[in-house]
Amino acid sequence: MRAQTLVVFLIAISAVTAIADEPRTWQEHGLMQGFPPAPEKQVSRANWMNAPYNRYAFQNIRALLPTAAIPRGDGVIVPLPVDLQPLGRLEVNGLDGAKTTVEDALESVLSDGIVVLHRGTIVYEQYWNGMTRTMPHWLASCTKSFTGTLVDIMIARGLIDENAPIGRYVPGLANSGFADATVRQVNDMQVGMNWNEDSEALADPNSPARQYGAAIGLFPTADTLSTYDVLPTLAKEREHGNFHYHAPSTDALGWLLEAVTQKPYVQILGEEIWLKLGTEGEAYVMLDNKGKGWSTGGMNVTARDLARFGLMMQNGGRFNGKQVVPETVVDNIRLVGRRAPRYVETFEDEYGGTFMPGGAYRSKWWVFNNEDTAYQGLGVFGQFLYVNPTAEVTIVRFSSQEGSNMAENDDATIRVLETIADHLRGR
Repeated sequence: MRAQTLVVFLIAISAVTAIADEPRTWQEHGLMQGFPPAPEKQVSRANWMNAPYNRYAFQNIRALLPTAAIPRGDGVIVPLPVDLQPLGRLEVNGLDGAKTTVEDALESVLSDGIVVLHRGTIVYEQYWNGMTRTMPHWLASCTKSFTGTLVDIMIARGLIDENAPIGRYVPGLANSGFADATVRQVNDMQVGMNWNEDSEALADPNSPARQYGAAIGLFPTADTLSTYDVLPTLAKEREHGNFHYHAPSTDALGWLLEAVTQKPYVQILGEEIWLKLGTEGEAYVMLDNKGKGWSTGGMNVTARDLARFGLMMQNGGRFNGKQVVPETVVDNIRLVGRRAPRYVETFEDEYGGTFMPGGAYRSKWWVFNNEDTAYQGLGVFGQFLYVNPTAEVTIVRFSSQEGSNMAENDDATIRVLETIADHLRGR
């Protein structure tokens, strides 16, 4: 089971199905057409992650679930220059290994949009499935990369000691399995938590996984539990210190950020990052049952605005002439595999070297540890934020794949993104 394609337990909700030869848009599926739509064509809180309903849902989360807007203030929009190139015609190996084009390869895996920046200029932009550049799309676990970066900002500012146990800052976690995990271990997914997300656990209304899913709105429920209620019940199973993908740990970090700033997660996100990127589109975060921003997978933004965040990270934390994220924070992420080989070892323990060989995981980013010092944020159902500082390339790719555990699609997408980066750098 591949962690980069998970937002916990989602594989039990969405079946892994074969991609159709002719991808169909949500309009072609007849979803949400008419007043009211036919019952079998209605997208709801009960089916929004299931194919084909996700084709509509991922662009319309706020119509289905509670959300809060990410504040951008009244600052001016910082335009991104546009100089489009025919990158869609580049040759690449497709899902089946056969030669195809970038555009056809992306469409075949149910992409919704892509934006490619080279040296800060949009050189390729394409949308499918009725999406446009002004429409927010669900980021899923790409949200984690924002949360991990925010924590590192607070560490650099001296508000958090990364070697201190998280229980020191969050009294609500003092008796949980998180209590003695250091902030660094939590941010790097190195917590030894007892966590079961198989189908039997998900069917059990008393299991932590089921309660967590209900709290964040992934399951329709009459419960009013919040992540504030569920996280303290999660138990430790083994010593902390080895990489193991554990989605709720990022909710613990969201709580940490709130504890040290005394501000809600959505406000922190806006003030520390979003207000400083000259964004142009709407942006919002999904909320749990008690209005807490879902810091693990709740963000929804436009492709261009996510590209702005990636460009800032690509440029060492600078955007529009200002330092948004300390450069030391960015370097700590992209160079972790070189500075701390142990991170590579623990990462490969989880995947046996089959995913991103030689890669590492740092502050909720997946680090290639290659000569380009490239890294990426990943989200379930095929959400990508690829950052390549050496090639001066940032790529956003949104998708509404038919299943949540589509490892072969994600591998094919990485090949496409690297092909684009190599072409732009002149390889």
